[in-house]
Amino acid sequence: MQILLQTILDGNYWVPKRMAAIKENHQEDIFEKYSADPRRYAFEFQVHSMAQRLAQQNVIDRMGGVIFQGQPLEVDRWVYAEANRGHIGEAFATYERMYQEVSRRVGSPEMYLYLRIPPERVEILQRRIQLSGRAGEQQFVSNPAYLRSIIEFNEHFFHEIVRKPVLEIDAIHPAFDGDTEEHLPFFTELFQPVSHFKF
Repeated sequence: MQILLQTILDGNYWVPKRMAAIKENHQEDIFEKYSADPRRYAFEFQVHSMAQRLAQQNVIDRMGGVIFQGQPLEVDRWVYAEANRGHIGEAFATYERMYQEVSRRVGSPEMYLYLRIPPERVEILQRRIQLSGRAGEQQFVSNPAYLRSIIEFNEHFFHEIVRKPVLEIDAIHPAFDGDTEEHLPFFTELFQPVSHFKF
C-alpha cells in the first residue's frame, strides 16, 4: 500500500520523498480486560490509548516526510471515549482534562482517511471480526450494539467535527476483504484525490 501511494504521489511536488507508517501497538491484556468488563476498565483503556498517542508523537517528531498513522488522538476522544462515557462515569471530567492537555502535545493529521462502513451494513464488520479471530472482539458478532454506536460516533466525528480534509473510503468494497494486489485499480483510483493535496 505504501508503495502504491508513493507511485500516486510521485507527481505531487508538495509531497516530501520520504514516506513512513506507524503501526498500532495494541496491548492485548488491557484490551481483553476492557472487552470482558468495559464498565470496570473503560477509563484505563482510554488512558492507555492516550499514552499510545503520546508515544507515537515522540516517534513522529524524529521522522520526516509523509507519515501514516493508525488511530489519531481525536478519534480516541470523539468516538471511543464518547462510546465509553457511560462506563467512565464521573471520571470522564478527569479524562477530558487529560485529553485537553495531551492534545497540546499531540498533533492532528493534515488529512484523515475515513474507512466508512454505513450504519445499515454493520454485518460486514461482524463478519470481518469473526474472521479475524481476535478473542476480545468476538462478543460483537452476536451483539452488534457496540459496533453500531462506534459507527454512529464515527459518522458524527468525520461529518460534523473534523475541520481538516477527509478522504472517505467505501470500506464495504471487497478490496478490504482480500489481497490488496488483486484490487490495485480500485486503490489507484481511490487515492487519486491525494495526488493533488498540498501537504
